[in-house]
Amino acid sequence: MVKKSILAIAILAMLVGSAQGAKVNFKGHPYDWPVSYDWVNLLPEGKAIPVYMDIGWYIFIDNYQNLKIKIRQLPGSVMDYEGCTDVTIKTNGTLQIRAQLDNLGLVDGDWKTPTVSPGLITPGTNKVTVCVKVTSVELYKKSPEGGQNCVHVANVRLQVRPDSAPVVPEPGC
Repeated sequence: MVKKSILAIAILAMLVGSAQGAKVNFKGHPYDWPVSYDWVNLLPEGKAIPVYMDIGWYIFIDNYQNLKIKIRQLPGSVMDYEGCTDVTIKTNGTLQIRAQLDNLGLVDGDWKTPTVSPGLITPGTNKVTVCVKVTSVELYKKSPEGGQNCVHVANVRLQVRPDSAPVVPEPGC
C-alpha cells in the first residue's frame, strides 16, 4: 500500500510541475500550424480528361430593332418603288441567306421577292444588303389616304440555312 501511495504522489508531483507554465507539445504533427495543402495531380503527367462539345449554329443580327426599309419612287416612274437597307450579321458558319416579304395589303402593286446580296455569308461579321421592290403601284385603288409619311406597308423576314450537308454525329461521343 505504501508503494502505491508513493507512486501516486510521484505522478501527482509530475503533473503539477508540468502544469505550471510548461510548454505543451502535440505529438504526431511534424510541421507547424497552420498548414496549407498543395494541389496534387491525380492523372499521370501530360494526361487529362478530354472535353467534347456539340457546336451549334450561331447567328446574330446587329441592331435589328432599328432596321427599316424605306421604299421610294424610282426616277422616271410614278408606279415603281424600291428601297434597301444594310444588315450586319455575325455567324460561326457558312450560311445561305434569303428574304421573304409579307405584304400587309395596304398598297396594290406587283411586290417582287426581296433580294439579299450577297446570298452567302461566311463565319465572322458580314454586311448584306436587303432590297424590296414593288412595281405597277396604283395608289388610287386601296392605299391609305395621301399625305402620310412612313406608312408601314410590308414586312421582310430574313431566313438562313447552312451551306453544307447535315453532319451525322459520331457514335460514342
